[in-house]
Amino acid sequence: MQHLSSKQHTAGHLFQVGTIFELGLGLLALGLAWLMEVELFPGLFPLRAEPFLQGGIAAGGMIAAAWLLAQRRWEPLEEIFRQIVRLLGPLLLHGRWWQWAVLSLAAGWGEELLFRGVLQTKLQQHLGLWPAVVVASVVFGGLHAITPLYFLLATIIGFAFGWLFYYTGSLVSVSLAHALYDFWALAYLSHRYRQEIEVRGEAAPQEEQGE
Repeated sequence: MQHLSSKQHTAGHLFQVGTIFELGLGLLALGLAWLMEVELFPGLFPLRAEPFLQGGIAAGGMIAAAWLLAQRRWEPLEEIFRQIVRLLGPLLLHGRWWQWAVLSLAAGWGEELLFRGVLQTKLQQHLGLWPAVVVASVVFGGLHAITPLYFLLATIIGFAFGWLFYYTGSLVSVSLAHALYDFWALAYLSHRYRQEIEVRGEAAPQEEQGE
């Protein structure tokens, strides 16, 4: 029990660090927006139902596409999954669903405020819409790159977020889509890691995720 409690403490600490980092990106974005005179808040307010609906629909489509791609068991993708699971799997086993939710919301808010709200908006003023979307997406992919293929996939995801931001004109919709997708990804990675444990014949911990 003491060993398990230590792992839970480590997981909680790392989720806190990750959340603080993602929120820090949001604060950085606010500072850059002020320095570069980029107007963010028309994309945040007023809060209407439509951006939430758009973000939910977009997230559903992205999740469905990612799940179908994962089912193909393409070896380069499987290698990416194995690397991520090796890195995050043990932590996901000992984390709580609400920690995943908080981290995902922080990532959706912080990263979209920075990459779409500031970077894409500022680049669009100088390069035009689609070059700005592409450049912001490549930067987004580069900062998420674990392997060359993962860089490509993250860039494609970034492009989808960039298009959604352009289409809706709302940071609410794109931040929500990002957060929902990240939450699904964390849950899926946890499921994959538990499958690995079962295949190896090891005992998976039985913490209650609902706590």
